[in-house]
Amino acid sequence: MKPLVALVLVTALSACGSAPVATPPQQAPTGSAGKVASSASLTSAAPSALTKQFGSTFTWDDGLAVTVSAPTPFKPKSDVSYQDKDSKAFVVVEVTFKNGATEPMSPGMLSLRGTTGSREAKRIFDSASGLELEPSAKVLPGREVKWKVAFGVDLGQPFTVQIDYGFDRKGGIYEASL
Repeated sequence: MKPLVALVLVTALSACGSAPVATPPQQAPTGSAGKVASSASLTSAAPSALTKQFGSTFTWDDGLAVTVSAPTPFKPKSDVSYQDKDSKAFVVVEVTFKNGATEPMSPGMLSLRGTTGSREAKRIFDSASGLELEPSAKVLPGREVKWKVAFGVDLGQPFTVQIDYGFDRKGGIYEASL
């Protein structure tokens, strides 16, 4: 009986949220800027009803907006960084959190998760490269904050980044092939 109660609660919370509206990409990955490694390049997956192109902005009904840039190659700088031991390659994306709402909002409520091929893409934390957790300070209306997030990836495989905000908002999924 408890799993059913949990399912009903999750469904009810999901129904309370507002759905994001995708806006056109601000930056399309092309040419050498889209290179992830010397032997592979980024190609955008055809957007579907479930996915959007990297560089697109998800905007919720209240004006909160998030953009995830196209992935670029990344090499951890610190020997003490958290590294994904299963990955041979790493990419970094820039996240832009713009507060178009009428009250201060925290990017700390934003959740970013990824997949690479048929597995989860683990996040890389490397303070020497400036890669830490999302900013936690609230952002005033009309302002934005940016930070970088890195993932371990499998070259030649699809790569996705899923964004969600809090518990009551449907998020979006960015997709590309590396």
